Amino acid sequence: MWDELEDLLSEDTKESIKKSNSEKVGEIMCSETGKQISGYDGELSVDVHFTDPVRYYTFKNIDLHFNDGKLDLEKSFKDDDYMESNINEVYPKIDVKIQSPFTEEDSFTELSLKDISVHDEIHPLLDQHIGWATTESDIISEIDEFKETKQVSFYELWLPSIEGKYRGYMQINFKDIYTNDDLLKAVIDEALLNFDWYYSAEETVKQIFVDNFGYSTQNYPAIQKNTNVDEIDHYTLVQETGYLTRRGSYDDIQLLFENFPHELDLNELNKEIESDEWMQSKGFKNLKDLIEGEYNDDWSKNLKEYLSSKIS
Repeated sequence: MWDELEDLLSEDTKESIKKSNSEKVGEIMCSETGKQISGYDGELSVDVHFTDPVRYYTFKNIDLHFNDGKLDLEKSFKDDDYMESNINEVYPKIDVKIQSPFTEEDSFTELSLKDISVHDEIHPLLDQHIGWATTESDIISEIDEFKETKQVSFYELWLPSIEGKYRGYMQINFKDIYTNDDLLKAVIDEALLNFDWYYSAEETVKQIFVDNFGYSTQNYPAIQKNTNVDEIDHYTLVQETGYLTRRGSYDDIQLLFENFPHELDLNELNKEIESDEWMQSKGFKNLKDLIEGEYNDDWSKNLKEYLSSKIS
């Protein structure tokens, strides 16, 4: 009924309701005059200070080849890897100075819009049902320290670029901005469009691994592919199957089962499915439940046929 009534309201009435509601959660006030900046009908200059901004380039299904602790760049990264890398930009700490529209002299209202850690900022972006390694401390730095020659494979590898800036003041219309959260959204939207990051995916990889190994103090979130036969068991098979299912990587799931180095024990596999947190949340108790619950479209039909043969 409320939806029907809301459709009958005039735009002025809707705006009045929005403004009234915003007053309950706090307004943005000019620190010099005490007047309300919230809802000001016009553009204001906003000086935005970003602390510890990070752009992550996320590479998927990447194999890193090391010789005596040094990365073989050309063998590890192809042009397509750079082109297809995903980008996630995070701005964990944002402070602003809003130029007052009510005085002729320079007068700024200062606000802290956001203040969290990089870790807390990216945590919601990561798959919450599988263990994440910090490659800087756990994997890659050890290869460098012990001058190892080996290949390390990842389902995902997040590499950070931390060099960049927003140039000039933001010009933000405050007509629809009533709270700090409204302003925060406007600032982040503008940053995502116009923050000037200095280095591309390829340049970031080169900086980290070639020019100055481990130059960044940021962590490198990653999901490593388990290639050690002694460590691959039914538990890891279920963990990685769940992760790849959530990612929609059905061909990789079939490869997991095809390359499983032990005889597949359905009883053992079903026990691991029943005890897996994500599988539990979906109500799956065995491989049959997983197949019927997840693999029902054209993209997964080949996998469904393959796995169904395992329980027939």
